[in-house]
Amino acid sequence: MPAALIIESDVVLRNVVRSALTLRGFEVLDAANATEALTLLEAWCDAAPDLLIVAEAQPSSGERPVSTAVTEHILSLAPQIRILVISESTYPMVRERKALPDGCWFLQKPFTAAQFVEMIHNIFEAPIQ
Repeated sequence: MPAALIIESDVVLRNVVRSALTLRGFEVLDAANATEALTLLEAWCDAAPDLLIVAEAQPSSGERPVSTAVTEHILSLAPQIRILVISESTYPMVRERKALPDGCWFLQKPFTAAQFVEMIHNIFEAPIQ
């Protein structure tokens, strides 16, 4: 069974994403923030998740986005993980803030359940980078 970790502060969106993944056979853990996510990862001792879905949070005063730091940490623990960054910002804006690690996927909010499911399908059809 594939496993996914969702990091998203919006509880409604987190629940929609969790439901869509669960219906497709994923084991899902979700967190509202980076601290919760790291705690969940430490407790998830069987194996690293196959998919990380992380909301890109805009940085304050020139700092790196929190999502970037968390993603880099998770990549150090699980280098083969697939990553989907979701954001209200456009792809170029997120890229400019350096919030997208190499090889990750991007989906702009708001998105429909069908768009999300299509993205998950595309992510798992593509070779691991």
